Amino acid sequence: MSKATAAWPRVTIVIEPAGGNWSAYSDDVPGCVATGDTPEETLASFKEALAFHQAIDDVPRGVAPGVQARG
Repeated sequence: MSKATAAWPRVTIVIEPAGGNWSAYSDDVPGCVATGDTPEETLASFKEALAFHQAIDDVPRGVAPGVQARG
């Protein structure tokens, strides 16, 4: 099982024509989008984007080390 599948076991993906290519998005993962020349390529790209979104979710939030917030 991939990390993306482990993080989001059920994600609805919409793949649709977009001019001369295809696009994919999911209302389940806002901001996660992908494009490709074929539906299959688009799905593969979306799976990569989904894994990236999971990796971002694993990063602690806050101010980067060595950066001071102004206030």
